Amino acid sequence: MKRILTSRSGREMYGPKWQNMESSTSSENKDDDDALHSASTQTTTAPPLPLTPTPQGISRRRINCLSNSHESMYRATLEGDCVAVEMLLEGDPKLASDEISEEGDRALHVAAAIKHKQIVRKLVEKLSASELALLDGHGYTACCYAALSGTVDIVDLMMRKNSSLATARDWENTTPLYKAAFRGNAKMVSYFLGSAKLEDLSIEEWFDLLLVTIRREMYDVALKISGSNEQLATMRNDEGTALHLLAKQSLFGDSN
Repeated sequence: MKRILTSRSGREMYGPKWQNMESSTSSENKDDDDALHSASTQTTTAPPLPLTPTPQGISRRRINCLSNSHESMYRATLEGDCVAVEMLLEGDPKLASDEISEEGDRALHVAAAIKHKQIVRKLVEKLSASELALLDGHGYTACCYAALSGTVDIVDLMMRKNSSLATARDWENTTPLYKAAFRGNAKMVSYFLGSAKLEDLSIEEWFDLLLVTIRREMYDVALKISGSNEQLATMRNDEGTALHLLAKQSLFGDSN
């Protein structure tokens, strides 16, 4: 007899596919994404931050999964059903790293986006260090989602296994470190600076990071960055040096 695994919502996770999944977006998340979009369209010294798909956006679209087991993993992860995720991984450990939908979603990315620490921990246990840096079908690493969510504990779970994730680049060559700075999350940026391997960042990328931390008024972080390389103090772009930007903000309150 075929075993039926059900999710916490009571829906069967093996059998016919669900159709037309709908989920409302909370006003808090919508406002946050609108603010990020607004910030990314303003003139900045560094490239604008690409908008990362939200878990609400994932759940709203119709999902075309690759198999019943992939669909089961997708639904269990999205619903935060840790027991179902663990049972599925016991049956097929590859579900931890597989793309589980035709859109290229991966379980770790979904779990990081919805801030589910327990599921992230289970998945990290099953994944190799290199697998933690895999991109999903949208071109992002799981660390990208975690950096934008602002959940340091989740980033820490991944970074303990792969300390290079802070600079693992997405499809637009943007790092989780830069994403966190652009979001204005000083706590996340400070964690990355203290825990990550950052040797592969170019001096130009350090300069971009310095400028965005000044623009987001993370002055303690900016001071730490500028003190790490004296060359940053004299670098300039069309707006001048980092000191020029700092003076402009102090005089005119320009924090764009």
